[in-house]
Amino acid sequence: PTAGADENPPVCSIIPSQGTVPPESELELRVQFKPKVEKFYNFNAVCNVKKKATRLAINIKGEGFDNHTSVSVEEERGAVPVQPSVLTPIDFGEVHVNETRIKQVSIANKGKYAVEFEWKSAKSRQFTIKPERMVVPKGEKVDVHLAFHPTTEAHLSDHAATLAIVNGPKYNFLVSASGRRPLLHFSFHKMDFGPCFLYRQGAEPNEAVLRLTNEDSHDIGFNALFENKPYLEIDS
Repeated sequence: PTAGADENPPVCSIIPSQGTVPPESELELRVQFKPKVEKFYNFNAVCNVKKKATRLAINIKGEGFDNHTSVSVEEERGAVPVQPSVLTPIDFGEVHVNETRIKQVSIANKGKYAVEFEWKSAKSRQFTIKPERMVVPKGEKVDVHLAFHPTTEAHLSDHAATLAIVNGPKYNFLVSASGRRPLLHFSFHKMDFGPCFLYRQGAEPNEAVLRLTNEDSHDIGFNALFENKPYLEIDS
């Protein structure tokens, strides 16, 4: 028998639809529920048994629902909606070596039930996605951070990343980015103070001024990775 026969195609099938059960044995029937629209189903499937006066009836209930998710990318002009049928470019631009730039992708669940998502992307030490997999409760939103952290003067060109909504659509992204060294000029790279008198309280210390000039088109942050010693201090 086929249940929901008034639907086209039928929403429920029982397999096998006919057969023979040998004496003192049993036969398993597989019920497939395949709703095509969002609604609640309640119907009876009837089975005729030969030489049996009454028919067997199975009551079948189920609910069809869809994933109502929306995806957007945060840009300077605000949230930009993403469509599953198009390739969406994400361009990090030029990022200084050892710095991190983040792009945010938001996944909102507007449906009645929780939905799950998963990201797929080729492994890269310089490009990460967090979280890669998560459940979005109904009525809530999850922000995913796509981060580019170059450790060398590397490039990403049309790096594919796919966001798959479980039992739902897929969103395809092409990521581009470039890592380059900052154009920061040092007035010297080596300093030799030469022979110096032992320092005494109140005396003027020997000093050298290292001048850093930003020749780049962007602000450049820096940290002096040096722990001051009793005989040498760096004030930055």
